[in-house]
Amino acid sequence: MIRAMMRRPVLSGAVVVAVASTILAVLVLGPAGATPPAGFTPTLLARALTEQVGGMKFQAGGPVDIYSVDVNFDPGGTSGWHSHPGFVFVTVTVGTLTRYVSDCDKRRYTVGQVIVERPNQVLVVRNETSGSAEAITTQFFPGGTLNTRIDQPQPAHCGVS
Repeated sequence: MIRAMMRRPVLSGAVVVAVASTILAVLVLGPAGATPPAGFTPTLLARALTEQVGGMKFQAGGPVDIYSVDVNFDPGGTSGWHSHPGFVFVTVTVGTLTRYVSDCDKRRYTVGQVIVERPNQVLVVRNETSGSAEAITTQFFPGGTLNTRIDQPQPAHCGVS
């Protein structure tokens, strides 16, 4: 009886360690098969929490977090396949960026053009040129969103990483 009682804490401890290790691996490494960014440097410029802007109301059912982020892409740089829990507007300010969505649809964007990323849309943005590229993103997420970027695996039918 004493022997059986002593095993339970050890087994429970092993289960706790296994679960904690799995959670840590997902947080650090991202989902299995996720494509990491490379040559991609985002810099947060500003963050605000609001329920309305100048009389314009958001139909979000509550407060909205708004982020402004400057993103630099080295030649050949990639955002990696990802999605966001809200809308992201990417305004190209330098160079040319190429966006692929999960069906491998490809579109090029140049200075002054805007890439619209819809909530939960799986995509990758790449600099496929020999020069640098830059964009300013304006991101809208439900208030209090902690994970504003979700790394995604590369779609099986799309050979772009």
